[in-house]
Parts: sequence; C-alpha cells; structure tokens
Amino acid sequence: MLQGKKAIVPLWSGEKDIGITFRRLISNTSGYMKPGEEPGKVFNYQTFGMNILTHALAVLYGLYDTDEPGKLPGFGGLIMEKVARPIGADWDYTLTNFDLHERAKIGVFGYYCQVHSNPLDLARVGLLWCRRGNWDGRQVIPERWMRESVRTNPDLIANCPEDEWKYGYGFWTNDHGKLWKNLPRSGFTASGAGGHYVSVFPDHDIVVVQNPGCYRKGEDGNPERGNEAFLELVMDAIH
Repeated sequence: MLQGKKAIVPLWSGEKDIGITFRRLISNTSGYMKPGEEPGKVFNYQTFGMNILTHALAVLYGLYDTDEPGKLPGFGGLIMEKVARPIGADWDYTLTNFDLHERAKIGVFGYYCQVHSNPLDLARVGLLWCRRGNWDGRQVIPERWMRESVRTNPDLIANCPEDEWKYGYGFWTNDHGKLWKNLPRSGFTASGAGGHYVSVFPDHDIVVVQNPGCYRKGEDGNPERGNEAFLELVMDAIH
C-alpha cells in the first residue's frame, strides 16, 4: 500500500488518494489525478498511474530515484533481471517521456518503460504466461498471481457496469465474455502501444503474437484487444 501523500506525489493528490494501493494502480481503478473518482470505484485506463506503480516497484529494489530518474536502470532493469534473463529473452528498453506540463514532476509521471522486442521474445513471454509463470520447471512468476491477474478484478465487478468486466491486473481478460464474444473464456491479452499484442489461451496451449498487428477500433469505438477476427481465424484453424 502506498502510505501518505508524499509516497504518491504531493502535486495534484488529495485526501482520497492516501488509500490507493498497488492493486488499484495496476488494475486502473486508482482514481489518481481524477478528483471525482474514488479509489476502487471507477475503471479508467491511465498511463500515469502505471508509471507511478512501475517506479515504486523499481524503488523497492533500489533501481530508481525520482530525483535522478536517468541514473539507475529503473523498471526496465528490474524486468530484465526478473523476467527476460530467466526465459532467455533479449529485448531492449528505453525510459521515455511524454510532453508534460512544465510543473509536472517528470521523475514521477514521466520516464515510462518502453520495451523494444521481437516476435520471438514476445512469444516467450506469452508462453511464460500460458504456463502460469513456469519456465522449464522454474517458477519465474508466482502461479497464484498469474491466475489472479488474468481474471477480472473484484473492484470492477463490484462497482462498474458489466461491459467493463474485462480487465484484471495489467491484462485484458475474457473470463466474463466481455472482451471477445466468440473466443474462450480462459483467454487474455496484453496490448502494447502501436498495436503490439500477445494473446494467450491457456486451455488450448496457444500463444498468438502480433508485433505489430492491425490497430483497429471495435464497435464501441475503443481499440480492439488482440484483433478479435484474426484470433477467431487462428482458433478455427486448430479445430
């Protein structure tokens, strides 16, 4: 749990933000920087919240300093050590900034971790997720967390409309059939900038990588997650 305003950021935070947890940041239900949104009550995809989360995790491992954000490896270095190396991946990363207000604390809101990967390494990550965090007998990610993170998080179910029941902890998930109509409920996907997708169907032991895929919008005007029509073709081909 992030304790106190200073642990979040004094600028733009309020009393309601004191109770924001890591889980609410990663599930995009934090309400941070949204005065009318109480933590845990509203789903609102928010890059700034993810930046705060990743920086906080890197700080815990001594890999990030908000006063000197470019000095240490940051979250990119953390996932290189904890994920990439154990599965034999060889991606690169940069710490990237948006155009931010001149008063914004760039060491907190900026320096988001942008991973540069090839399709093979994305497939490795997808296979790691498909196998519930296990890689060749080594539990790289706790199985319990992998199972929990790809199911719709409880705050959405308790407080949000059913059509929003399609996000877990960092993953778009189909356990309620709200993400994809005609694909397995066990399926889930991670969507990266520019149409990069890793879609996983554990019950079928299938990983589909699009690096990049076709970036298109669905009927609701929002970006499609993993290109549903293409994924349907893949699933049809194996039956």
